[in-house]
Amino acid sequence: MRGGPATLADIIDQRLDVFCWCNRCGHWAVLPAEGLARQMGPAMAVPRVGARLVCSGCSSRDVSTRPDWPSGGVVSRHG
Repeated sequence: MRGGPATLADIIDQRLDVFCWCNRCGHWAVLPAEGLARQMGPAMAVPRVGARLVCSGCSSRDVSTRPDWPSGGVVSRHG
């Protein structure tokens, strides 16, 4: 088993997408992992994706990203 954060390829294999949370305004979105992999490369670590995004709510670049694991709602996804 390999260590380190999940890559876009890892979560595509698990049929997951990317959950994005703006740390400034709280806006959130789920983006398709396959589209992000085409733009950023499949080896991109999911937590690093946020550094290349801009919040569509407030234009902040302070965006956190993680796999969109099945959960109990948006608040439990942000952690």
